Amino acid sequence: MPKPSKKNQGFITIELLPEFGLSLDGDSVVYGPGSVFQGIVRLSLPSQQDAQRLRVVFHATESVQLHSTMASVIRGRHHQLFGTQRILWEKSNDNSGPGRQYMFTIQMPLIQHPPSLDYGRLRYKCRYKLTAMLDERRRTGGTNNDLVPLLTAHQNIHYRPWVATRILKVPMVRHSRWLVVKMVNSDYVAGEMCQVQVNLSPSALALCVKSSLVGMQVVMELVQIATLPCQLEDERIPPSETVYCRSAPVLVPLPPTSSFIDLSSGRRTSVSSSAPGLLQACLQTSTRLSLVIPAATPPSYSFGRVLSIHYELALRVSGKKKKRAASLWNSAFSFSDDDEIRIPLVVGTLGHGIRVPDDIRNYTHFSGVFGDTRAPQPQLQHPSAASTSHSLTRSDTTASTSSHSTLSPRLSRPTTRPPPLSSASSDNGSLLDSGDRTSTTTAAATLLDQQGPSTSVPVPKFLHTIEYENSLPTYHPSTLPPYTPPSSTRSCVLV
Repeated sequence: MPKPSKKNQGFITIELLPEFGLSLDGDSVVYGPGSVFQGIVRLSLPSQQDAQRLRVVFHATESVQLHSTMASVIRGRHHQLFGTQRILWEKSNDNSGPGRQYMFTIQMPLIQHPPSLDYGRLRYKCRYKLTAMLDERRRTGGTNNDLVPLLTAHQNIHYRPWVATRILKVPMVRHSRWLVVKMVNSDYVAGEMCQVQVNLSPSALALCVKSSLVGMQVVMELVQIATLPCQLEDERIPPSETVYCRSAPVLVPLPPTSSFIDLSSGRRTSVSSSAPGLLQACLQTSTRLSLVIPAATPPSYSFGRVLSIHYELALRVSGKKKKRAASLWNSAFSFSDDDEIRIPLVVGTLGHGIRVPDDIRNYTHFSGVFGDTRAPQPQLQHPSAASTSHSLTRSDTTASTSSHSTLSPRLSRPTTRPPPLSSASSDNGSLLDSGDRTSTTTAAATLLDQQGPSTSVPVPKFLHTIEYENSLPTYHPSTLPPYTPPSSTRSCVLV
């Protein structure tokens, strides 16, 4: 919550009610498609200030800043997901000032948007923000109708899309040179524990005997892989990989060597594949590993217009010497990256058995209300990736206390590319400019026919706030049941 300003300057704050949303880690609250949340704007009007209106703006953006990598230059992108506002108070003719607090209620649309994320490695940000602004009339310059913010407060919203998880019918088994990994599940919800069962392979047993190792040490890592559109188009730019979390090293001990060493060999350090106890010795090395996925882990998603995220579970192996050796880690051999095991992992937001509605759609199926500032590429792309300006414009229409509006963008039409998609400000959303459709190719039109109509993405709605405290239900006589008992009942009572 923003800190209040000085007393002589007044203050304004936004407070979200805790009974809405889902608890993430006991402290943070997340919201998803269709979620409803309620908040209160508290303010203190500065002395000798002519406040004109109080409004709440809810907007979301995702962007990538311009930066360079070892392989190429990543061009910047800025995309506005949506923007809507409601006027909570507006000055009337009686010159009465605003109250001390105002309540508002917002419902998210049933649209899949990218999660709230700040990925510093690629300079990507996706933020959902509430902004409360107390406007005053401009004193110098401009017209008398120009309003400028006097007090401003911000509140970030933690958003998560719906990502389903499934249960494997048959356990997954992966083999490498040193390990045999068995997983009963490959989909998890953030906050759950990922568990795998590992066994040493015959090659690992032979290496432990030859190098005088007490076993193999295994580390589990959750690798987050973020991909930009340019990384899909250019093989020279690999996806960005980050170790999101890792487990402590776990030792997979070597079983008694008498059960699998070939005693007929004079060296007594060779392991024969025909040894009767070799398979049993591998089974004796069974060890369970676990890794807790942090509750704040962003979910896996591939529908992003700017960024997509998926995960892999990496198991890294190293040999461990006996305690009498000078070093705990074996220096006689080393494992390459080819020897590690990578298993695709899904981090979801819905528990097992909970399905995502079939009619829910991703935000990429709609044309962006605020467009996209990236220049169009020569390859085929959806017209929703056309470039438009992303700046918010102030609504100059006079609205009542309960009115709300959808913020419309200022459209810029450069001469070097086709005109961008335009949107009209209305409560029911915006439609595509028919003039822009003529500039698309025949292949793009075919793509649109397959994906459905390209309408503007639905924006969150401001709902009418209903307060039930200190209010009694209202009944009408026509809805009440008759209280006069029937004649038969009266006679029975008299007897």
